[in-house]
Amino acid sequence: MAKIVYDDGSERDFNEEDFISRDELSENYISKEDLEENYVSKEMYDKKKKQAKEAFKQKDLADRAREDVDRADLEKSIEEKFSFKSKHGFDEIPEEIISVRNAHPDLTWEQAYRVADYHEVNTSNPNPWREKVTDIEKKEYSYNELADIAESNPSLYDEIARKIESWEVKQI
Repeated sequence: MAKIVYDDGSERDFNEEDFISRDELSENYISKEDLEENYVSKEMYDKKKKQAKEAFKQKDLADRAREDVDRADLEKSIEEKFSFKSKHGFDEIPEEIISVRNAHPDLTWEQAYRVADYHEVNTSNPNPWREKVTDIEKKEYSYNELADIAESNPSLYDEIARKIESWEVKQI
């Protein structure tokens, strides 16, 4: 066993395996300054972890708020589009109006409709599934109508009178 001599002159025995030499210390262990510079303490780690948790929580809250606003904007735009289509009787909004709206997204659908060079196609038959009857012949005439026709168009009156006599048209 080895002995240690202290500054006051006392000696003690020590087990060499329990102590580390300066050479081993410099090779295998780091100093306190290096430890503080290169490694994070438990308190610092907990502090950073808490900050990161709070930052992610705030980010999630901001994302949810943004999603709620996006959802509200989407609902509003769908409602505006639907009311515009129903007001003007469109099954689908014409391409001219859509192109103006896409070019100027700050315009409402009504404003885009006014700005667009869109002209409604005037169909003579508003119900295409129903057969168009152009010669709607009147089957009943009142005395006043017959008197007006007799004054304005005597030849038409003669034809209507002939039909009344043959019971094709009714006089009321």
